[in-house]
Amino acid sequence: MSAERTRRAAIIEAQGQKSAAITIAEGAQQSVVLAAEGERQSAILRAEGLSTALEKIRTVGRELDANTMRLQYYETLKQVGASPSTKLVLPMEIGACSTACAGWCPVTAEPTRPPCGRLNRERHAG
Repeated sequence: MSAERTRRAAIIEAQGQKSAAITIAEGAQQSVVLAAEGERQSAILRAEGLSTALEKIRTVGRELDANTMRLQYYETLKQVGASPSTKLVLPMEIGACSTACAGWCPVTAEPTRPPCGRLNRERHAG
């Protein structure tokens, strides 16, 4: 009878270990599923928050005038200029800068001669 008890105990122990392994595997699987679901929900909430923030920015942006934007631009320039690194700050967009430079240096269709060339010809002709 002792052998029979030992055999039954071994069978029961094996079944318990099998049941425990199955329970642990199911728990791990549920843990992975729940973690993935949590990440999914987190991503959805972040996207909704970003969407709401962008919509508010768009709404406020429609109400801003040029003076408000100019003040904000100057505040940003003060912050950039306050840091110790060396930098060159142009307080205008590159397009506006090129337009301004074109106004300073007018370009004509025909090249012009310097006045000194005209004077030299007049001296030699006369």
